[in-house]
Amino acid sequence: VQVYQVSADELVPTESIGVGQVGVVQGLKGAYSGDTICSDKNNPILLEGLEVPPPVFSVTLEPESSQSSSALEENVRALARDDPSLVVSTGNMGSLVLSGMGELHLEVAVDKLQRDMKTPCAAGKLSVSYRETVEDGARQRAQVSIELPVSGKKVSVSVDASVSSSNPDVTTGSMLQNLAGNNTCKYTGSSKLPVDVWQAVQTGVSGALSSGLLCGSAVNSSEVEIHEVSISDESSPQVAAAGAASAVQACLRKLRWGDSHSASPGSSSWPCNLALLEPTMAVEITVDHANVGGVLSDITSRRRGQVVDVQSGSSADEQRVQAVIPLAELLGYSNDLRSMTAGRASFHMHFKEYRKVSSEAAASILGMQV
Repeated sequence: VQVYQVSADELVPTESIGVGQVGVVQGLKGAYSGDTICSDKNNPILLEGLEVPPPVFSVTLEPESSQSSSALEENVRALARDDPSLVVSTGNMGSLVLSGMGELHLEVAVDKLQRDMKTPCAAGKLSVSYRETVEDGARQRAQVSIELPVSGKKVSVSVDASVSSSNPDVTTGSMLQNLAGNNTCKYTGSSKLPVDVWQAVQTGVSGALSSGLLCGSAVNSSEVEIHEVSISDESSPQVAAAGAASAVQACLRKLRWGDSHSASPGSSSWPCNLALLEPTMAVEITVDHANVGGVLSDITSRRRGQVVDVQSGSSADEQRVQAVIPLAELLGYSNDLRSMTAGRASFHMHFKEYRKVSSEAAASILGMQV
């Protein structure tokens, strides 16, 4: 590890960095933006980290050749270490997906990847980052038994699990774990699970929830209950992870296509027990009085938006419109607003929340039939 003091555009090697000084530390491969680096192990200090909202746009990255795929993934993950608002994931077909906070944000990231990091790649079409969830009151249960080879022997595991909508009244406990995406996982079985097996089960559950069955997006705000886990060799907890993932996936298939499985996985009919979540933005538009009516009409009739408030602006002819609008409906809004108002309006926005989409709107987004 090497420490440098920053002086204009020069890095000067030094032994230490004083209070108020700006420095660079080279060689911290496990450090991320927002981490606290503390030299005194006996008196560690933890500073408040970064609060990063979830990414709302995604772009698929394809390497120039198969030989450069590993370099592409390594450099994309290096970008995400520097910028916590960038998220790297794997798409349905194994492609690399980079998610961020906006169109310009991802354009800059891809440009840095190609130009500064010398990693040629093809960027796909920008898309909105959706989420999936379980409909209120819906619940499915499945028991799965699998057998996997481990170190030359076969290890079997049976997992009984259920997946339902999130229950805000669930109390915390030693066998309840909060997972990413406001999901929870709890164990209610009669037999005691070893710690490493329970951790493996959580890993399997998280992996299964990372890709839903509507559009391959992560499942949010669900509750997974593990009723029982039976494993032939507790020294192979990775088998428990695979069993838990299979059980949760089986529950999701039932939620998607029902118990009867009369609809095939290729069916385009709309499921009744899964819902789509879309990112919504809090938008404030400043517009002159003559054009406020057209702006309001555009928000409610064209963009599936909700007007929250209309207030007087800083001048007599100025109106400020506050609204909540789905992000998907705001692509190209800057140009549309300029055309609508002859350049007499401006707006700014920030992420508000993920909201459930009606079945009709979701079917239209995903190209399904209601």
